[in-house]
Amino acid sequence: MVSPKHRGTWVNVALMYSFLQRIRPLGVEEVYFEGDDQLHEDTMKLARRGACEMLETNHLYGCDLIDVSNGVGE
Repeated sequence: MVSPKHRGTWVNVALMYSFLQRIRPLGVEEVYFEGDDQLHEDTMKLARRGACEMLETNHLYGCDLIDVSNGVGE
C-alpha cells in the first residue's frame, strides 16, 4: 500500500517493479490483481503495459510476469 501523498508517483511503480522482480526467481509465472480504473490508476497502467487480460468484469487481471516486468517503468 502506498501512502496517499505518494500515490501516482514513482514510489508506486518502484514498489510494483520490486515485487515482480522478487517473485520471478521463486518460479511464479502469473500474478492476479484487482483494480478500479477510477481509484487505481497506476494499477491500470500496469495492466495495460503488461498486456494483461481482464478475467472478470470487476477488474481482476492476470498476466505473464515477463510481459509485466518489461512494461513497468516505461
